[in-house]
Amino acid sequence: MSNKSISNISFSVDAGIINRLGIELVGRSETAVAELIKNSYDADATIVDVLFKETDTTGGTLIIDDNGEGMDLDSLRNGFMRLSSTDKIHNPISSKYHRKKAGKKGIGRFSTQRLGKRLIIITKKLRMDSALKLTIRWDDYTIDANLESIENEVEYISPIKEEGTRLIIEDLREAWRPVEIRRTYRYISELLQPNYISV
Repeated sequence: MSNKSISNISFSVDAGIINRLGIELVGRSETAVAELIKNSYDADATIVDVLFKETDTTGGTLIIDDNGEGMDLDSLRNGFMRLSSTDKIHNPISSKYHRKKAGKKGIGRFSTQRLGKRLIIITKKLRMDSALKLTIRWDDYTIDANLESIENEVEYISPIKEEGTRLIIEDLREAWRPVEIRRTYRYISELLQPNYISV
């Protein structure tokens, strides 16, 4: 029997990898929140507000709101939604304050999956007339589904601020009592000082 090429094949990805990445790469809730704040720092934010709503039991909401540079549709598609994005490799220094970017492993997005079942991103660059709203339901990423077959709704909405990104993480998987919130605050404070907090 002679050798004959019948086809070219490529790797495919099972959607269940999203759950594994969120759980295995981000072991602790404090680490998850810290990774998201690092992303705000990398976006040249000078203010990051973290709000815990009804989190004394599971199912609450965590909001992380920054005044960084925000994202446009291309940034969402080729940065946030691209696994193992190379943006921080090609652009290791932030554009406005020339900060050395803190987030390097690309796990910030999986931190949101580790924390809650649903993510809403509202983001806007300064030059944009409208903001973008992206909704991701992490439980859609189940085993035996093709990763590229799962779509997430993105739409233009009226802006809520001139520039920046708001992450709304809903249906939290764990309770956040005052003791956990204080511990997270201390963890992030120790992690970011002294280099990251300087502008």
